[in-house]
Amino acid sequence: MLGLNSAHNVLEIAAGMLDANIARGQRNYKLAAELLSKASHAEDKLNYDEPPDWYLPPRESLGAVLFTDGRYADAEAAFRSELKLHAKNPRALYGLASA
Repeated sequence: MLGLNSAHNVLEIAAGMLDANIARGQRNYKLAAELLSKASHAEDKLNYDEPPDWYLPPRESLGAVLFTDGRYADAEAAFRSELKLHAKNPRALYGLASA
């Protein structure tokens, strides 16, 4: 267990984000977006805990990948979704303004 969540559930997010970063490095933005979307859904399944068991918001990275791929409306939706969960996330606010 990590906090109130199983290590498996938390590491599912980490693995998705790692694989997405590899895909992003290879400029395979479609795959990176799919992997980050799955990581976002995995994050949604976590039990609430303070401090959070996973600190890196995958929706923030998803918005960045979508923006880089020129999918601005999708990037805006991803940043807005992140801001619903973490209202004062400065990177998501900047991404939203850019999108």
